[in-house]
Amino acid sequence: FDWPILQTRYIVSRCPLPQQGELHLDLLPLARRLWRRTLDSCALSSLETSVLGVRRDGADVSGYLIPTLYQEYIREGRTRPIARIFYHNVTDLLSMVTLAAKAGQVLQATLEPQESLPCDYLSLGILYERIDRIEDALRAYQLAGEQATAPDEAEAAYKRHTLLLKRLGRYDEAAEIWRHQMNGRDIFPYVELAKYLEHRLRDYAAAERV
Repeated sequence: FDWPILQTRYIVSRCPLPQQGELHLDLLPLARRLWRRTLDSCALSSLETSVLGVRRDGADVSGYLIPTLYQEYIREGRTRPIARIFYHNVTDLLSMVTLAAKAGQVLQATLEPQESLPCDYLSLGILYERIDRIEDALRAYQLAGEQATAPDEAEAAYKRHTLLLKRLGRYDEAAEIWRHQMNGRDIFPYVELAKYLEHRLRDYAAAERV
């Protein structure tokens, strides 16, 4: 989570960057793409509570206090608070390892959906679409629509699903979904199906009815 900040500090201090050129996984953008829609915050503390089920005990210290405690240690030799910093940093590291594993499980969720692994399939589909894993994106959008608990969530999933099918030229598949969605209040499936009938099939009477 802090690697971009560390890079800046090294540059400002005119020091060579460690680990330069090696593979690096920045968990913050990944966490935002997977959980931003369902969580108020993707700070590590929020992810620990909401995604990992981690509860820190009284030995912890808030991150913003750590520089002050360290400066006091440098000036006055006070070592007792340093133990709280160690606890904080160790928990951070273990949480990031666990978060990486959890993200890996979520990224496999379209292959074998599990009730024990709650997943925001709409966010997962958007992520897959961005990185051109198209079939995984389609599957994620399908699961998002099937498992949605609110009408607006289902509509958002089916909208992205069918727009991606259109982009791929798979109009017949998209039209089948639009037909099944024509029993709600959303005008989107009506408009898209009418355009499909008019422009692709040249069935003007059917388009007019829709």
